[in-house]
Amino acid sequence: MEQQILDITQACEDQRIANKDIERLIVMGEDEEYVERIAREKLDYGYPNEHVYVDVSGN
Repeated sequence: MEQQILDITQACEDQRIANKDIERLIVMGEDEEYVERIAREKLDYGYPNEHVYVDVSGN
C-alpha cells in the first residue's frame, strides 16, 4: 500500500512538471515573435509576396 502511495505521489509530481512546461509553451505562444519564428522555421510559412531563398549548395 505504501509503495502504491509513493508511485501515485511520483506520478502526480511528474504531471505537475509536465503541466508547467505546457503553461510555459502557452505563454510563449502569445508572443508574436515566437509564433512568427515557429511558423517560419517549423512550418515553412512566410508573408504574402515574400520571396524566400534557400542556399542548397551546402556551404
